[in-house]
Amino acid sequence: MDENYKYYKDHGICPQCGVREHAPRRVRCEICLAQNAESSRRHRDKEGKEQRNERLVAAKIHHRKIRSSRKDNGKCIWCGKPLSAYSTCFCPDCRIKNQKNNERRKSDIPRSEWPAYGICYRCGKNPVVEGRKLCKECAEENIKNLKKANDSEKTKRQREYIKKQNSLAFMR
Repeated sequence: MDENYKYYKDHGICPQCGVREHAPRRVRCEICLAQNAESSRRHRDKEGKEQRNERLVAAKIHHRKIRSSRKDNGKCIWCGKPLSAYSTCFCPDCRIKNQKNNERRKSDIPRSEWPAYGICYRCGKNPVVEGRKLCKECAEENIKNLKKANDSEKTKRQREYIKKQNSLAFMR
């Protein structure tokens, strides 16, 4: 069976039915995908509340393991691609998707305009402290994170790199 599956997959044929061409960016054809989805839906409809909760908990644990292993290996936690230079857990594409999802979820007002409406730029929930863009809680959290980042090894290495570059540039 493994040989047939590999052969069909390599030649762009649905390995389930062995007749039709696979769907774009999929292994199976549209008809087999629809049949599988319907079968899964019927199976989920039959399961009880406890079985559903067990399945969801198992899926949550599985996804946590995948995300943590990807993060430990320096990969995007969503798709597994290399990380963005500006993120510790997302590739450039997923980072943009995440930012758009966060903005859409938090408010109908564009994020850049939140402070003008008196809404915290970071959380989008609390009112801002006068003369600032952040609420009190977010400002305290930012200060704590900045202190933590300031003491990190990555920051120290980056500072050393910048010092070397500056000494080379301004040697004259």
